This record gives sequence, C-alpha cells and structure tokens, in this order.
Amino acid sequence: MNAEHWGRRLAELADKYGVPGAAFGVLRLTDSASPQDDERIEVAHGVLSTATGVRATPDSLFQIASLTKSWTATAAAWLADSGALDLDRPIADLLPGLPLGDLTPRQLLSHTSGLEGDVYFDTGPGDDCLARYAARLGEIPRLHRPGELWSYSNAGYVLAGRVIEAVTGLVWEEAMRELLFRPLGLTRTVVSAAEAVLHRVAVGHRPGPDGLVAPVAAWRPGRFCGPGGGIACSVGDLLSFARLHLTGGLIGNGRRILGEASVEDMRTRRADLPGGRLNTAGWGTGLMVDEWEGHPVAGHNGEIAGQSALFWLCPEQGLAVALLCNAASLGAEVLADRMMREAFETFAGIAMPAAPAPPARPWRGNGAPTGLYERYGSRLEVVSGAQGPALRREGEDWELVPVDDGLFLTRPAAGSGWLPVTFLNLGGTRFLHLGGRAHRAVAT
Repeated sequence: MNAEHWGRRLAELADKYGVPGAAFGVLRLTDSASPQDDERIEVAHGVLSTATGVRATPDSLFQIASLTKSWTATAAAWLADSGALDLDRPIADLLPGLPLGDLTPRQLLSHTSGLEGDVYFDTGPGDDCLARYAARLGEIPRLHRPGELWSYSNAGYVLAGRVIEAVTGLVWEEAMRELLFRPLGLTRTVVSAAEAVLHRVAVGHRPGPDGLVAPVAAWRPGRFCGPGGGIACSVGDLLSFARLHLTGGLIGNGRRILGEASVEDMRTRRADLPGGRLNTAGWGTGLMVDEWEGHPVAGHNGEIAGQSALFWLCPEQGLAVALLCNAASLGAEVLADRMMREAFETFAGIAMPAAPAPPARPWRGNGAPTGLYERYGSRLEVVSGAQGPALRREGEDWELVPVDDGLFLTRPAAGSGWLPVTFLNLGGTRFLHLGGRAHRAVAT
C-alpha cells in the first residue's frame, strides 16, 4: 500500500473541491489474525478549522455523524448475542408505558418503524435526556405502519439508544464505552465536545453566501442526538471498528466479542429502498447493503454540524475504506465519491456504481402525481408546469426528470448530484420518497 500516493491524492482533490480538512484510511486484512499484520493507510490533509489554521493529522478527531448508527446497532447486536435483548420482540417489555411499545428494536435499527425521521426535541444535557425524548415521541403521529416502508429515522435511533440504556442500566455513552470502545482499544473515540477538546479535533464548515466554506458555530444539536450521530473519532479508530465487522466479531487479541452470525445478520437486507436501482439497494441492521459488480458491500454515510463521513466494507476481500471531512458541501461529496471510487478500483478491482443520471431517452410513461406531501418539518409540492413536472420546496422548483413509472430524478441546483424521487401507493395512501425520507400525501 502506497500511503504517500494516497496522501498526495487526498491533498489534490481536497484543494480542488474546497474541502478545508480531511482524513482518509484503508484497511486490508492479511492471512494473519494479528491486527499488527494488517495493511493500513491513514493520511490527512488540510486544516481542522479555517479560523485557526491547525493542521489535520491522521490522529485528528472528526465527527462521524450518522456512521454512529452502525456503532449503536453493533452494540445492540452485542446485547442480542448475550441474550439480554431480543431484536424482534416489542420494546414494551423494556420500556413499559411508552406509547410506542409495539415497535421492535430491529424495526428501529432498520428504519422501518414508521417514526418520523427528523424530530429534534432538545431534552437537555442530563443523563435522562433519552428517556425524556422517548416519552415525547408519542406526540408525533407515525408516518406509516411499522414494517410497511423504509424511511430513514434519526428518531428511531434515539429510541434504540434508550432501549440499550434500559437493557444495560447505563447511559448510552457509557454503554458504548463498555461494549465497544474499551474492548476495541479505541483511544481516539469520544461522544461529547467536552471529551473532544482533549484531542486534536476538527470543526465543521458549511458554504457561506459567497460560496466559500466557513466554520459552523455549534458542535451538534444536543445530547439526545448521541445514538444517531454523536461519535467523533480518528480515521484509525474508525478502521478498527470496521475491522470488527471484517473479522466476523473478533478483536485484536483474537477474542470474540460478537458472534459471526450476528455480524452477518447486520449485513442481511431487511428493507429495500424505494428507487433502489438509483440508490443503495437496501438496508440491513445499522448498515446500508448493496452489491457492486457482484461483490457484497456494506457501509454508511452521514453529515452533522458541517462535517461529513462515510465508510464501506467489502467483507469477502477483507477491505474497508473510510473518509472523514470537516465540510458538508458539494465539494465534500465529490471528494468522497472520487476517493472511494479510486480506492475500490485499486484495492479490490471493483467499480462502484455510476451516480444516478437522467436516461438517454426520455421516459414517456405516467407523469408525477401532483399535490402536497408532508413529513415532520418538511413540506413538498409537486406541480405541473410548462416545462414539465417539478418539485417545489421552500419556494424553489426542482425539475423532475422521469426515469420509469413512479420514479424520477431531481437535483437542488445545477452541478449538484441527481436524487431519486419515488412515488408509492400503500393501502390507498400516496407517499413521495426523497432523500431517504417518506412524505405522506395531504392534498391533491
């Protein structure tokens, strides 16, 4: 493995696409069981904050955003292995009196619970923040019946974190330390800003009015977000977590902390994503799952407070690739796409699927169902104009390009990536699926 080449490539692309700082890592297992014999690359480039100019290094901490969900799901798998948690049993047995007790942990972890996705009740900094959040979720109507549809839900992961607390008797943060951080020997993985300041840590950046990225003013929305997006770590620690999945549940000394069947279960598809052929094919338990040129892969991506992250695993080749950025921007998306494509081509001989793009020949089937579609905190309108159907969001019209019956592509701005838009009819209720979230039809 040529670390110098990848450090140089990261620098070239980060500078080209305006990403202040990034860390990139590759892990490939060898025939040896010892992690000391693994092949590894850990490189970094740029600055942790444009305000301070502190250099990014491989041991710097970045927020991993929704990659945290894979860690929370792994902790739940650990508890299922131990017999303390049944992933398919209603959580009412663990959280009596909760109005959502008919849901199962697996539905929460696979985003099929029907809970609204982005419900941000800031329930304070106390150790009871997840309990207080869970108690308030009953105030929000469910988007759909449990198991009926896949729709990405941060709220579901907060509730899953509360389930872990009920099983372990520990707050979510301490449960993660006890079940994962300490056994894996992670020394650069934290769950709070108070811990992060003891390390070399990245600050998030977002584009300003001039198009240039600038530091954000907040770390994350609140402690309640922990189970769905609260971890920060170095790229090396992220690779060590990935190694647990590549080895089927073994840690550095060869000790098993997770059953091989449980690791495989996390990569078993539990739900298909609407518009699957234009998106990740499906979802397991805490992991996106897909096949690239016939090779099973799994991973996750995420964005929070001006930082973005992703990692992908190819278990059959013992390969993990990770990228952490202190920017949430179009440039960061392009950087991630380029680095991932080049890494998988180089180390696995696998071509990642092409990004969604309009068909060469326009689809002439049914048009987009016009009307209003809503979810908590979001309102979309599908309109029909002189130029064809469009998706109206916050006063802006996004073109809808037909791909197939009920399947379209749109993009927020010229130059940005195309996003699948899927229309579904479930039991007489229409849904619009965009950005991983389902919106229910409220008017036609």
